[in-house]
Amino acid sequence: LRTLLFVPGNQQRMLEKAAGTGADAVILDLEDAVPQDEKEPARRLVGDFVPVLSRRESPAVFVRVNSLPSGYLEADLHEVVRQGLKGVCLPKVASSLEVLELGFLLDEEERARGLPPGSLGVIPLIESARGVIQAHHIASASPRVLAIALGPRVSPWTWGYKGVLMASSCCTPDPAWSWRPSPPGWPP
Repeated sequence: LRTLLFVPGNQQRMLEKAAGTGADAVILDLEDAVPQDEKEPARRLVGDFVPVLSRRESPAVFVRVNSLPSGYLEADLHEVVRQGLKGVCLPKVASSLEVLELGFLLDEEERARGLPPGSLGVIPLIESARGVIQAHHIASASPRVLAIALGPRVSPWTWGYKGVLMASSCCTPDPAWSWRPSPPGWPP
């Protein structure tokens, strides 16, 4: 997957146009793009659009669900797991245990919907320094993991030198990485 298009799950017009964008994957977003008071109707709308988008010669369809601690995840999965869904993006992942717990929830939903076991993939979204440090464990936690994605706040340029030094000493084999200066103009 080279390009991921995030589409707010509460915006019907945008959902209708999502298939024709040329992106490799469309991520129907139920998390940050949807205000709290619109979560429930957005779930239903996204659940209705999953089979519609997947029938077209369109990009792979994923849903960015709400995080485990949010209290919304199970309701999200219940509403959006449908035939044609390629997988889910789980935000704010900082531990392999979150991927494993999501896997158990997906097992239940696949069984309930008559989908083949293990057919839904997972893209953990790493959005913290802790997640970066745990990235190897997160990526190898389950055969469902298709890829991992880094959120904008985990860029080494946003951490400054101390954060880069910490992450690079834990995650990269080349300690020289930690001493590279930020590019001119970063952070913007």
